[in-house]
Amino acid sequence: MKHVIFITPFFTENAKQFLAGLSRLRSPIRLSVISQDAEEHLPEDIRLGIGRFWKVKDIQSYQEMLEACKSLRDEIGPINRCLVVNEQVQELVASIRESLDIPGMRPATARNYRNKKRMKEVLEKSQVPIAKNYKVLNQDDAQKAIKKIGLPLVAKPIRGAAAQETFRILDESAWQRFLDRHVGESKGPWL
Repeated sequence: MKHVIFITPFFTENAKQFLAGLSRLRSPIRLSVISQDAEEHLPEDIRLGIGRFWKVKDIQSYQEMLEACKSLRDEIGPINRCLVVNEQVQELVASIRESLDIPGMRPATARNYRNKKRMKEVLEKSQVPIAKNYKVLNQDDAQKAIKKIGLPLVAKPIRGAAAQETFRILDESAWQRFLDRHVGESKGPWL
């Protein structure tokens, strides 16, 4: 029986749906879960499908997560998969996979997904069509971007996850509001 570890910071609706699916697989698995959320936040039917739950204080702590995975491996058996659906912890989990020789995405690949500019460069190099883009660090970059791309456009933080902090900008007034609120010296790069 395969040992699968599902890693999630919190039990969001998305995480619960994945766990429900994993607990109903036709081919049985030994399902372990690592989270900083309380196990009690899961519905009972999902909890019944989990073989072992491991609570961590900080899911962003490499050392704590590595120790959790090692402990689960020692207690339950070899880890066949480490699944994570939260983009914010993809790189960390990829590093753990590499350290423990667990099959799956490695850190270099995970970084390609987390950094949107880098992801577009990798896709473009592989001749996958991508939307026009421009890295914006300041107001000067923003003016160059609008000349290159035009309106409408979508602005997203380079290290954004899913659609968080993503803006659809349709006209000049929306563009100006975006610049005033989000582009500046200490506000981080946008794409």
